[in-house]
Amino acid sequence: NWVNKAIAEKRKGARIVMLLFAATDTRWFKKAWTEASEVRFYTGRLRFINPDNPGLNTPAPKGSCVFVFDAARWGRAVTLCDIQLDR
Repeated sequence: NWVNKAIAEKRKGARIVMLLFAATDTRWFKKAWTEASEVRFYTGRLRFINPDNPGLNTPAPKGSCVFVFDAARWGRAVTLCDIQLDR
């Protein structure tokens, strides 16, 4: 899966940034959490703009987080980010 690929690339010296669902009840999340250098959780739901209809902003079906896998960083930073949405 993509998390395993990110971990493998990190071990080769790459920096990988992944936007994922904050699915804390999954095996891949636990594995990503263990290996990530940084995790950013976002309050609210991210919205994605439809390029064919910019007025249509569809919210993500679940909460989101960003995992950073970076071979140059040790330890883990965890951040809770508040998303300011234009309603």
